[in-house]
Amino acid sequence: MIRKASELLEKFIEVEKSKLHGFDMPHMPTLGSAYEEITKQGIYQDFAIPKNLDLRVVSGFVCIGEVMLTEQIDCMLVYGEGERYGLTNQFKYDIEKVLCIFEVKKTLRKADYMDAMEHLANIRRKFADNFEERLVNEGYEPDITNARRRFSQLTGKVAPEKYLDIHHLSSADGMLFYVLVQESLAPITIIHGYEGYRTERGLRSVFLDILEEAWKSGDRRTADTCRLIMI
Repeated sequence: MIRKASELLEKFIEVEKSKLHGFDMPHMPTLGSAYEEITKQGIYQDFAIPKNLDLRVVSGFVCIGEVMLTEQIDCMLVYGEGERYGLTNQFKYDIEKVLCIFEVKKTLRKADYMDAMEHLANIRRKFADNFEERLVNEGYEPDITNARRRFSQLTGKVAPEKYLDIHHLSSADGMLFYVLVQESLAPITIIHGYEGYRTERGLRSVFLDILEEAWKSGDRRTADTCRLIMI
């Protein structure tokens, strides 16, 4: 008996996967698109997304500061209308209208995991850069309501009343508060793999392997990518 909406979504995805199993598809990008479509359609069922919220699941591109990023998004949860990219079924959405970004992998192996993390981290870096630019040049005052509550719950300390009060915190508290603010404002990022690692332990182990290898080799960019994904 199905008792939760998540269980129904899981069943839906399993049925759609079975339709592709054993299907002779010589063009792998096309096969990848098929799995991306399963994710989009699975999320878009009535049991998952109330239609009166005007939420949509699309593929396309994200715009930050009126600049369209080059990273193509397999699947993203957005609200409101976006701009269709030419005559394709791809859409452009301002980052403010993007709630969740999915990176879809048919089979999630170590190399695929690294590729997906780098893809998502690039978007998060640009989001953070735009955040700082708005603070400096536009007098932007971010909504820190959720971040303040979480900060106080985690530290037992009174949180800054305004974002710029972050400079009055210690280095450790300032870093924590910055992360909480970023996480409360940026879109959620999810790596969605249909096959590959079977346990959470296996997934965590390969993540730590990637981080350790990057640190030992001096690859700070990959290490920074892992840091972005962890937070």
